Amino acid sequence: MRTWLKRFSAASLASLSDKQRAGRPATYTPQQVAKIIPTSLTSPEQLGLPFASWTLDRVQAYLNEQKTIAIKRSRIDDLRIAEGLRWRMQET
Repeated sequence: MRTWLKRFSAASLASLSDKQRAGRPATYTPQQVAKIIPTSLTSPEQLGLPFASWTLDRVQAYLNEQKTIAIKRSRIDDLRIAEGLRWRMQET
């Protein structure tokens, strides 16, 4: 609490905003993420692939081979969830 009060006393409201923090840089660029989400939403048949629906393994293989984006399947799932997207459960 004192840190914030000292900041405010020194430089008014401008000092209360968060400062840049150290941390690991982003692994995937925004351009790569912009390719990942639409690819996973596109029907594989439209891309000329021999299957009707995506799995995480298939999306990973396609992105690695066709788009040259080396990405883990868990990261694909994390990106989709961050966008508010979920995989459909397949009916049996």
